[in-house]
Amino acid sequence: MRIGLCADKKEDLQRYVDIINEQRLVTRKDTIKIFTPHQLLFDVEEGYFDIEILVTDITYDGLSFSGIDISKIINEKYPLCQIIYSSVYVEYVDYTYETDYVYFIQKKNLGKLLGKALLKARSRYATEAREKTFEFFSGRVKRYIHLKDIYYLEKNERVVDVVTLDKIYKTTLSIKQACEKLKDSNIVRANGSTAVNVSHIKNYSGTYVIMEDLGKRIEVSSKYSEELSDAYIGYIEQ
Repeated sequence: MRIGLCADKKEDLQRYVDIINEQRLVTRKDTIKIFTPHQLLFDVEEGYFDIEILVTDITYDGLSFSGIDISKIINEKYPLCQIIYSSVYVEYVDYTYETDYVYFIQKKNLGKLLGKALLKARSRYATEAREKTFEFFSGRVKRYIHLKDIYYLEKNERVVDVVTLDKIYKTTLSIKQACEKLKDSNIVRANGSTAVNVSHIKNYSGTYVIMEDLGKRIEVSSKYSEELSDAYIGYIEQ
């Protein structure tokens, strides 16, 4: 896995590395990337961030932003990334509740708990990658979108639009390829060029659906009507 380490002090970064190496917490397939806070913020904001597990301090001395601020952006743009927080002060755990994270470690306990935290992060990443997100390239940027945030996918000439409430992402995956990646989710084909998230259907007539919030009407073809009907009924009966 790709593991990132971020702190504002070189000695803290070195401590992370020493514990990982001494306790053999990584495998040959893992890579470790060291970040200063400014480097981390730049990669996250500019779309270069590709870390799967991030270990970061909660606060950075003398800076106008914190690990919490960066983690909020990561949660939104890279929801698969598992975040492990570290701080000298145990009371700082209160700030972590503003974000989605996997573990908090007080710095005095790093040697005892970093291995446990990384193990939990690996397990959670595997589960969420399989069940909760849609991974695809939009241009040259790899995107991770929570399945619950996707309203529908629709073929648009040579690309497929991945439509959320606030934004439309474009992918070169075909509808067939996208649906294959999304099998066993709530996203089901409605017709030859569109797949819908049954959890966002407002009205279902049998021949078309109306998507909640967006008001989008999507026709349902006879080829996919039974599959969509079964998925919709299964969802509302949960």
